[in-house]
Amino acid sequence: DLNEASSRSHAVLCITLITIDEFEEEPTMSHMYICDLAGNEPSTGTGKQLAETCNINTSLMT
Repeated sequence: DLNEASSRSHAVLCITLITIDEFEEEPTMSHMYICDLAGNEPSTGTGKQLAETCNINTSLMT
């Protein structure tokens, strides 16, 4: 079953950089996408469950 009351959200940020070199005829365009797909859950767990949650969060940052 799907959780109809879920408060999780995702975010996608796109940064576009356009550079124009005075010697080039065509501009160069670059895109960088930053995605937050982790969501958020209250950390009510203890012991092994809390340690697992901490490990998951740490792995998302590396």
